[in-house]
Amino acid sequence: MARDVKAMLGILLKAEQCAVRGYTHVCNETFGKDHRTYDLSLAILHEEIEHEAWFQEFLGNGPSGHFLRPGGENSPYVSKFLKPLSR
Repeated sequence: MARDVKAMLGILLKAEQCAVRGYTHVCNETFGKDHRTYDLSLAILHEEIEHEAWFQEFLGNGPSGHFLRPGGENSPYVSKFLKPLSR
C-alpha cells in the first residue's frame, strides 16, 4: 500500500509540474499585454509552485519551505480575486 501512495504522490507531483509550466507560459504570453489575466495567472502560478513543493516534501525530496495558513485562510496569492466586487 505504501508503494501505491508513493506512486500517487509522484503522479500528483507531475501534474503540479505541468501546471507550473502551463501557468508560466500564460504569464509569459500576457505580461505587459493583459494585466488582469497576468495577475490572475501569476497568483495561480504561486499556488501551483506551493503545491509542487508540498509533494516534493511528501516524497522525501527535502523540505519544501512552504508556509502554513493559520485557520485555513485563503491563499494570499488568490485572495484578492475572491473578494466580492462592489457595485
